[in-house]
Amino acid sequence: MFSACGGGNDEPIAPQQPGPGHSGPPPVLIKPPMTGPLLPAPRPNPPGTGPQQPGDGLQLPEGVTLRGQPISSERDYNDLSTHTLVPLSITFANDSHETRQVTIPSCFVFLSSQQSYQDGLNLQTRVITLAPRSTQTVLLGTYCLNLYRYAPPPGIPYSPDSVTQGAELLRVCQTVNNRRTPLDAAQMIRVQQILWNITDRNGMTEDDKAWLNAL
Repeated sequence: MFSACGGGNDEPIAPQQPGPGHSGPPPVLIKPPMTGPLLPAPRPNPPGTGPQQPGDGLQLPEGVTLRGQPISSERDYNDLSTHTLVPLSITFANDSHETRQVTIPSCFVFLSSQQSYQDGLNLQTRVITLAPRSTQTVLLGTYCLNLYRYAPPPGIPYSPDSVTQGAELLRVCQTVNNRRTPLDAAQMIRVQQILWNITDRNGMTEDDKAWLNAL
């Protein structure tokens, strides 16, 4: 759905139609990939983001572990929810003899191992059911928290951090998480732009607030 974060013009580009042999929703791009030098990093603590302190990671049930670190991944062409700027592949191992459930909370942050690449924000609660003595990999579409960083290529390691304490970020997450239907492509683009207003500009605008109220 998205191509890259970065400075300059971040207005949406018209959707492209699938090529021959493809099916499912067409990808929607925010802007072409960045090729020049990185722009200045955002302010350390932008309005609405809350304090930035190291988190405790994902809370996993007994017998469940992460198999390696989450890594940035290709999108699933047929799953629009993964057409975000920071799609992550996460592998869980259940070494117990019972079925376990893992919850990735709404507004949970994943930090990039390399500061030139975007951190990711999970908007909607995701529950993964693991069969006994099994390993499962899930693809999680997370949103960009850094307008002035590169979108990660596949294979960049990420660290599970914590649920953000930023009031405006929490408001966006709560609104999206409470929806009964998935976001469509245009709504995903608007949500990403609102997140950039929070993290790299001066916070949500009145138009942003009105749009969220109507979502």
